[in-house]
Amino acid sequence: MVVTRTRIAPLTPARIADDPAARAELTRRGVLMGAMAAGLLTLLPHAEAGAQATPSASPTTSFPKTIRHEMGETVIPTKPTRIVAASDFNDLDYLLALGVEPVLFGFTNAWDSGSMPWQTVTADLPSFDATGDLDLEAIAGASPDLIVATPTILDAYPTLSEIAPTVVLGWNTAWRDGIRLIASALGLESVAETRIAEADAQLAEVKAQLAPIADRTLMVAFTYADTFYIWGDEPSGSKLFKELGLNFIGGEEPSLTSASLEQVNLVAEAEILLSVASDPAGIAEQEASPLFQSLPAVKNGGYGVLTVIQGRAISDSLSPISIPWIMPQFVELMLALAAGEGKRL
Repeated sequence: MVVTRTRIAPLTPARIADDPAARAELTRRGVLMGAMAAGLLTLLPHAEAGAQATPSASPTTSFPKTIRHEMGETVIPTKPTRIVAASDFNDLDYLLALGVEPVLFGFTNAWDSGSMPWQTVTADLPSFDATGDLDLEAIAGASPDLIVATPTILDAYPTLSEIAPTVVLGWNTAWRDGIRLIASALGLESVAETRIAEADAQLAEVKAQLAPIADRTLMVAFTYADTFYIWGDEPSGSKLFKELGLNFIGGEEPSLTSASLEQVNLVAEAEILLSVASDPAGIAEQEASPLFQSLPAVKNGGYGVLTVIQGRAISDSLSPISIPWIMPQFVELMLALAAGEGKRL
């Protein structure tokens, strides 16, 4: 088998502004935190077909087993011992949360954010440069018996499946379902349940800490590539906010509402308004707008901006290892914004 390097087309602010297909893909994915994790996503016609599959975990720890995932079904003949994570999104996070160190992972440096601070062991792990090309040669050279991936690899899935059994997580797979899926592929179901219980306990604690401000209306909106985006109810971060008991209000569209800065009144009901710094130039344009400055949340100190890494922790990389990292920061920020101590323009 001959393996090559597969070109991945980055979704950058400039490309999204100029390419209608890229803008459509941005909306399809839900963008979550301003698409900061979409830098490796390939625009492919079969992406939607894969998304129709509902991931499921096998109820048994014995092998062989069949795992149903984003791209269909994969048979895993024996318990894997050499695992490759194709990226450093949740495919890597779930492995680390399960106590499994991959023999290789793809370093994406998505949105120049570097390694995630909750991925504390990655400095000692072998990696390949996944900032532009998917290095199939490096993956094959690691002799994996399991490859875990996100939809960044959709066009390379057939080749990856020839190298080793490959399991693909969906962008919209809930974190509990995602770690259970990977755990099932590894025969580590009981470990997954332990880590989920630990994370659930921390989320319950956070919910109690935020209870005094639970009635404050919360919205998420940000300027990205000259478009003002408003989160809907479907992104994983939106669901997290609701799980924490917060009064999150979504935009008109389930995933994202696309608007302009002239339509900032769409978030006027927010008492707390969050943005994400996935496009610094966009945020600067937003904050310079008199209309944005006139929003009640901005005038009253209820406006705050999440860093790219904070946004990634809440959205694309929500997991049992990112939750302990982000939650103390999130609680501190939310309490400050509720007290009117946010960013004033």
